[in-house]
Amino acid sequence: MSAIDVAASTPPLHVASATRIARVMRLHFVNKWILIGIPWIITAVAFAISLTIALLITSFVPPSDRAEALQGMSYSWAVVSPLWYLVVAGIQAASTTFAFALGFSITRREFAIGTLLTFVVVAAGFALAWTLLNVVEGVSDGFGIGLVHFRSMWFGGLDAPAVFLSWFSVQLALLAIGALFASIWVRWRAAGVVWAWAVVALLVVAFIAVLLITGTAPALFTWVATIGAAGLFASLLVVAAVAFGLGWWVLRFATPQG
Repeated sequence: MSAIDVAASTPPLHVASATRIARVMRLHFVNKWILIGIPWIITAVAFAISLTIALLITSFVPPSDRAEALQGMSYSWAVVSPLWYLVVAGIQAASTTFAFALGFSITRREFAIGTLLTFVVVAAGFALAWTLLNVVEGVSDGFGIGLVHFRSMWFGGLDAPAVFLSWFSVQLALLAIGALFASIWVRWRAAGVVWAWAVVALLVVAFIAVLLITGTAPALFTWVATIGAAGLFASLLVVAAVAFGLGWWVLRFATPQG
């Protein structure tokens, strides 16, 4: 084979890199339970519990008090129950695939980009699904029984685009934080994770102390009230960007162990 034939058969670097990034994304979805299955199981269980409570209310609460009792469900945190798992999902998705990715001659940069794109797809997919469920619950008057589940918390007062933005940004931030801790685990193992949590705790305490000492807490609460729920959760995209950036920086020096 001549040099010209070899050059012709070798794909451009950007094409080869895009192919490897797509391979990272497929690698993340090999075990679909981590990013898809378990979150939907948690969602289904939470919805089933809310539905059972709503049916009990409609069956045993007098009609005069039924509307108020059902409206009380709007303060339930059940709708956000899948979110608590997403940090774990981010940790599992990043930590369990990193060594395999390097074994396929995928660079750390390509792994980071592929992981980011995977999380964007997952967050957007779930955000769209939960937004549709929010809309359906609203137009069907709580699935015909006055159920308030997907419209509970702040979601009941937002339009569909704001609901999507809220779900997307908070999920992406939590997945990014999980991926950051996975990077720390790969680089420094358990000791690194412990120190990372200690640093986070100290920063939170220091932030609260500064608010109290300087008297700026009321101004912060006023700002949060001004931007609203959608604006507050949109600001989490900055948190996601910072977490991904830190995770990528840590991965540059990480070597798989074990």
